[in-house]
Amino acid sequence: MSDNEEIQGQEKTVETSGSSASAKDDKHESYERILELKRNKRSKKTAVTKVRHSLERLCAKKGELDIQSIEGQIEGLWELLEQSMSVMDELSHAYMQIGKHDSNATTNTEAENFESETLQAIERAEGAINEFLQVKSKQSSEPVSIVNTQHTPTSQQNLLAAENNTGNNVGVSKHKLDPLKVPVFEGDKTRFEDFWGLFSSLVDSGNEPANIKMARLRQSLKGTALEAIRGLGVSLPEYEEAKEILTTKFGGRRRQLQAYMDQLEAMPSLKGSDVQGFERFADLVRITVVKLQAEGRDGELGEGTLHGLLVKKLAERQVESYSRWLREHKKERSVLSLKDWLKEEVRVRVEAVEMVHGVEGMDLSLKRNEAGGGKFRYGDRGRSRTLFAGRGGVGGKDVKPPCALCEGNHGIWSCQRFQDMKVQDRWNIAKVKHLCFRCLGSDHQGKACLRSKACKTDGCTKNHHALLHDSAPPVKRPEDKNPVVPREGETDSRTHTTMHDTPATEALSLRTIPVWLKANNRKVKVNALLDDASNETFLNAEVAGVLDIQEPLQTVKVHVLNDEIETFELREITRWKTGVLARKDGNI
Repeated sequence: MSDNEEIQGQEKTVETSGSSASAKDDKHESYERILELKRNKRSKKTAVTKVRHSLERLCAKKGELDIQSIEGQIEGLWELLEQSMSVMDELSHAYMQIGKHDSNATTNTEAENFESETLQAIERAEGAINEFLQVKSKQSSEPVSIVNTQHTPTSQQNLLAAENNTGNNVGVSKHKLDPLKVPVFEGDKTRFEDFWGLFSSLVDSGNEPANIKMARLRQSLKGTALEAIRGLGVSLPEYEEAKEILTTKFGGRRRQLQAYMDQLEAMPSLKGSDVQGFERFADLVRITVVKLQAEGRDGELGEGTLHGLLVKKLAERQVESYSRWLREHKKERSVLSLKDWLKEEVRVRVEAVEMVHGVEGMDLSLKRNEAGGGKFRYGDRGRSRTLFAGRGGVGGKDVKPPCALCEGNHGIWSCQRFQDMKVQDRWNIAKVKHLCFRCLGSDHQGKACLRSKACKTDGCTKNHHALLHDSAPPVKRPEDKNPVVPREGETDSRTHTTMHDTPATEALSLRTIPVWLKANNRKVKVNALLDDASNETFLNAEVAGVLDIQEPLQTVKVHVLNDEIETFELREITRWKTGVLARKDGNI
C-alpha cells in the first residue's frame, strides 16, 4: 500500500468517526431537550390544576358568589392552559424528530384530555355565574313589581277606568301578562341600535340598582358583545363603563348606515324569478334611505353614485319596468323614486306569487331562508363541498322555483316546451335566463354547481346538461372537401402566436390562517390558504405523510385552457379533524 492510500484511509476513518460523534451529540441534545420539556410540562399542569381547584371551590360556595374573583381565576386559567398546550406541542414535535411515534401519540392524547378537562371546568364556572345572576335578578324583580302595583294609586285608577271601558274584554286586563323580554345582542352592528333602544327603555331607565341592571345586560349579550365587557363587575361605575364600551364599539347611526350600505354593495345582481331576493333588496333600500335622511345626507338620494349602484343590481326586465314607471308617474331618476317603485313592485310581485302558490308556499320559502341562521343567503352559495367532507345537504323539504320559461310549477328541464325546442334554441334560452349550463338551475352559476357531472350522451364527456347536447353529426366546412396536401419535399408548418399583457409589479397578499390537522393520533400545525372560488380542499403530500395518511390513489381529470384535459393522481381523505387556532378573545 502506498503512502497516499494510507493517508486517504486515515482521513476517511477520521471523517466517519467525526460524523458518528456529531450524530451522538445531536441525539444527546434532543434527549436533553425532551427532559427539559417534560419538566416544564409537569410544572405547567400543576399550576393549571391548582387554579382549577381554586375556581371550583369559589363556585361551590353557598350564598353570595364572588363574581370578580371567579372571573379573575377564569382569566388566569386561560393563560396557563395556553402555556401548557404550547409546551405539549413542542414535546410532541421533539418526539417526532427522533422517530418516537408512540410517545408522540401518547403526548397528543394527553394534551387533548387535559384541554378538554380544563375547558369543562371553565364552562361550569361560567354557568355558575349565569345561574347566580339569573336567580338574583328574579328575586329583585318580584318586589319591584309589587311596589309599583301597591303604591301607585293613579295607576290603579287608570287600570279601573280601562276595565270599565273595555266592554266584553273586561276580564282580559285582570290576567297577568308575560314580562317583556330584551332581545339578545351577539355583536351584529346593524342590529345594535334596535337592541339598545329596547334595553334603554326597559332596563336602563328603570329604578333597579346598578348590579341588577348589569346582570340583565349580561343576560342580553353573547359572543363578541359579551367578551367586550368581560371582567367588569356589578358596581355603578362599572355598569356605566360597560354601556360606554358597547355604544362606542357597536353603536352609532353612521356605523349602522355603513353596514347597510355594505350589504347593498355585496348583494349580487337580482334575477327576475327571485321574489324573496327582490323583497330583501327593497327592504334594504328603504332602511338605507331612512338612515340617510336621519343623518341629513339628502344630497345622496338623487341621481348619483348610490342610485347607479342600486340600478345595477336590478335585472334587465326590472330596469325596463322601473323606466316605464318613471315615465308614467312623471318622476325624475333618484333613490327616492327607486324606493317608491320598489315598494309598489314588491307588493305586486308578492300578491302574484301568493295567488299562484298560496300564502303557505311563501311562508315555506321564508322559513327555508331563515333556517340558514337568520342571515341573507343568496342562492346556494352557502353550500359547499370539500375533499374531506361529504356533499352538503339541507334538511327539510325544498320548494322548487318556478320554471324559467313558462313559470310553471316544475323545473325547466321538465318543461315540455323547452324539450320541444332545438338544441341551439335551448342554449339561447339558458343564456338569456342566466341558467347554469351544467344543471339548468336558476340560483347559481356553473362554477358553483353542486350537481355537475358528465353529459354521457353519445359518449360526451363535457359537463353541460344532457338537454344542451347537440347530437347532430358535425357538418364539414367547404374547405374540408379539398384539403391542401403539401407537395413532396415541403413541410406542413403552423405558426402559433401568444400575446399577453404584463401588468405592473404589485404587492399581493394571500389570506392564510393557522390550523391544526389531526389524523391517526397525530397532529400538525399548518397554514391554510383561503380561496373563495375553490370547491375542494387540498392537502399536499408532505403534510399527508406527517399524518400517516395512506389512502388509495384516484385519477382526477381537470379541464384547462384550449379544451385540454390534465390528469392528476390524488388521494381522497374521508376521516380527518381540523381546528382553527384562536385566541381567548375570539380573534384568529
